[in-house]
Amino acid sequence: MGMTSVRGGYFPTQEDSALLFRYDLGFTWFIAGGAWFSFSHDVLDLPDVFLEWLILSVLIIQISYLVWNVFLFRRYRNPTGNRTLRRCLEDAALRIDYGKRVRLWSRKTEKMIIMGNATLLFNAILLSDSAIYDMQQMPRECEAIFAEKLILMKKRNPLIRIAKSTSFFILGIASGLFIYLNEFMPDLPIAHDFRIWMLAPIVLLLIAAVIEGRDRITDIDSEVEEIYGDTLRDIKTRVFGGSDSIKEVLLFENRPIGEFQQTEFTDEVELLLRLEEKYSRCTVAELRTENEPKSLLIFCGEDYSLASVAGIVESRVRGILKEPELIALHVIYEREYYDMLHWNMKKDCGLMLPGAAWFLFSLVYSLLKGFQDDFFISFILYGIAPSMAYFVVLVAYFSRRSNKRIDAHDRDILRRYPRYIDILRFLKEGGYIHGYGRNSITARLLRMEQLGSRTERFISRFQE
Repeated sequence: MGMTSVRGGYFPTQEDSALLFRYDLGFTWFIAGGAWFSFSHDVLDLPDVFLEWLILSVLIIQISYLVWNVFLFRRYRNPTGNRTLRRCLEDAALRIDYGKRVRLWSRKTEKMIIMGNATLLFNAILLSDSAIYDMQQMPRECEAIFAEKLILMKKRNPLIRIAKSTSFFILGIASGLFIYLNEFMPDLPIAHDFRIWMLAPIVLLLIAAVIEGRDRITDIDSEVEEIYGDTLRDIKTRVFGGSDSIKEVLLFENRPIGEFQQTEFTDEVELLLRLEEKYSRCTVAELRTENEPKSLLIFCGEDYSLASVAGIVESRVRGILKEPELIALHVIYEREYYDMLHWNMKKDCGLMLPGAAWFLFSLVYSLLKGFQDDFFISFILYGIAPSMAYFVVLVAYFSRRSNKRIDAHDRDILRRYPRYIDILRFLKEGGYIHGYGRNSITARLLRMEQLGSRTERFISRFQE
């Protein structure tokens, strides 16, 4: 299924930025540490003020971490006045003995979001409007979901997270210091024994990772099941509804699951879909919900697998409800787009993994080789140059191949379904945002119109 939100756009700004809520920056602190060393060693005489500089560096990372949390607090602070959720949160905190104050914030976003974050500045749970709507219908299940987030927040000690950020920052400083000593003071004994400098923050990061490893999902599931007598999977299924496969797709449509019902046109649509072998098991049903009757049209296979699920908002197809052929073509469009999207994702991952693996290998090799030779030259020769050549050549090749595949796919679709172009026009006129680049509705419509005009000219010449 195409993963476009109901209100348009595959990447809503609000939803993307919500991911920052629980982000600790990670390697950003590593880069910042290297940048800080590069700046400070030009300004300060480090051999004379090394201890003061080291203390200043630690203070800078602490202040930076505090500023980052202030930014999160100011950006995401939006208290929800829902008393039901607030009461559920308080009950969950009492059950698991979570003594800190927890804020409950809401966020207007197209997708389902339930996030928790614990810092020295605040402890908060961020919910999307759709999550608030679903959870307030079932207070007991809502309490269990809050308990899961609170247990996770309880195990993620803010002090450990600060230690991780500090370790990343120091590791960046150590990397910059190593390069500096290796380049400008290679005869100093410390330049040859710098593995200890690099090892210390790495050990700290490993210790922090082991400590945070206690928050394994299976442990949290077990704790929630012990308290509430039910698994988190079953609880979330009751709250958010449907099978996991269907819910995973419908989360993008921001609608609750309801009751499936047959409608007057479903038999005709099913007959049309079964003309194609891949849709032979496809069933068509209407989804009725308590708050919005006739909310969605659901098209899925008998196995309810993710690959055979598609959801269409009824308001978008209201103009073609009396034309089963166009509804069937709409289903085919969703399914074809979904398959194309996953093919592109697999292609991109397949392209990136070898290049990324070589890049990391060359980085480690250059660091080790840098003890005797020039680090930058080694890294450029063994890392950056081959990786760039790999990406430029193969990405260009596979992009060209992908474009040919898209063109062939469109020709095949238009050959099998002459009215497919009508669906694209209908979606474009309705402002339906789907895909980007050559996969966008506008681009596909333009290509198919060109293909259609060529076919018509060929037929007219043949008839003459």
